[in-house]
Amino acid sequence: MLKSTYRQAAQNEALPPLPPGWTEHKAPTGHPYYYHAESQTSTYTRPAAPSEEPLQIDYGATEPDQLVRASMHAMDEFHRNNPVEPAHFTGGRSYQDHTRRRGNQGDRPKSKIPILNCDPWVLVKTKLGRRFVYNQETKQSLWKFPQDVMLAVIEMERLEWEAKKKSETEREDHAEPEPKDKTEAVSVQQPSQDENYDSDSYEEVEVTDDEEDGLDESDNPSKRPRISEEANTAQPNGPVEFNEDDIEWQLAQMEGDYDDHDEVDNEDLSQNDENDEGLPLTAADTTALFRSLLDDSGISPYSVFEKVIEDLSIVEDERYVMLPNTSSRKEAFAQWSKDRIAEAQAAKELERRRMETSNSSLADKDPKIQYLRLLQLQASPKLYWPEFRRKYKKEPAMKDLNLQDKEREKLYREYISKLKLSESDRRKDLVSFLKGADIAKNISTLEEMPLNILKDLRYYLVEPRRRDDLVRTFLESSR
Repeated sequence: MLKSTYRQAAQNEALPPLPPGWTEHKAPTGHPYYYHAESQTSTYTRPAAPSEEPLQIDYGATEPDQLVRASMHAMDEFHRNNPVEPAHFTGGRSYQDHTRRRGNQGDRPKSKIPILNCDPWVLVKTKLGRRFVYNQETKQSLWKFPQDVMLAVIEMERLEWEAKKKSETEREDHAEPEPKDKTEAVSVQQPSQDENYDSDSYEEVEVTDDEEDGLDESDNPSKRPRISEEANTAQPNGPVEFNEDDIEWQLAQMEGDYDDHDEVDNEDLSQNDENDEGLPLTAADTTALFRSLLDDSGISPYSVFEKVIEDLSIVEDERYVMLPNTSSRKEAFAQWSKDRIAEAQAAKELERRRMETSNSSLADKDPKIQYLRLLQLQASPKLYWPEFRRKYKKEPAMKDLNLQDKEREKLYREYISKLKLSESDRRKDLVSFLKGADIAKNISTLEEMPLNILKDLRYYLVEPRRRDDLVRTFLESSR
């Protein structure tokens, strides 16, 4: 018989009083539990009265990082959208709900903005400057934006940025132009003339830029107050007399100003010369540069545009920003995919027609070569050997009795395993194979290639168009 391991507390032990609203009860097993009628919660742990100590604020504490705050917000959304039904003795809370959520609970949504062409998604900004997207139909909040929503938000922010720059430009056009240097900004006010005023007192008041820099470097503040006091107390009304030193000083200043203007003009001319170099790129030129980037990246034309954005090597390339916005890049990618797919289909059709019509040479009659050509056209890592054999069993290369099924299966598995290598590795294997093969010097065309080359599996691992260009280059260099 099982016995309870619960031990009642000593009667003489002083227990703290229950907080207001809590009552003590006995479970059927004899265990005491506590129930709060207002919140309809129950617990085995005796609740403690609230502490009367003043709230202590830790001013040295740091705010949790963005990842912690995002996790807390996600848990708040989960508990808000998935309320827990009340249960016996648990107060309607699960075991996971007993853990206290910590962190900054003061962040609340501040504003929401509809996302263009992404209904029912809206962009929500919080008081702490964070952002998340909210689906008004499914009541779902996400910190990580979906791909289509992220593209729409980027486009919306770009439009807002352009509108802001346009308004700033208009505001600058309406504003008054600022003076170019200090001498134009400072208006020289001539004091009232005095009979006792002479050139000596004028020289004491005048402070040039060089003398002002010298005062700052020597940390001598005594001269500046004396000048201001003399300017305030002495109000000469006499005529101003200029001697030869004053005239020479003015001429030197004027020559310096002309030199500065000449330097500015030379800089403007050099900038204009740099800007005038070459003609501006047209829309066709920028599209061609973007298509060349797609060709060099090696991305499949059957992939989607989102794959292009995820590839940092493409996004960081200078040719990626030749097109002004994402919509134009997406349109150019779609057209490029159509063209490349059409070229691949045309090449396959040409290769198929060549296999069907050219029966005069020995290569066209060889069963192994015919089967390898079929693999190059139809083999795919997505098809296992039984599926491939069942799908293409009516092809002439599969019906030829001079090649056994075991040999076909061996060649197929080997071809698929090598097809998983990168295209650059397959090219290197083909070049090393051609260098090691015994090719006569008098061979200049692809039709004259020997059978031992055409029967090798490595000859068919590269796309036919690039393989032919590679072989032609090799034949020309080996002459």
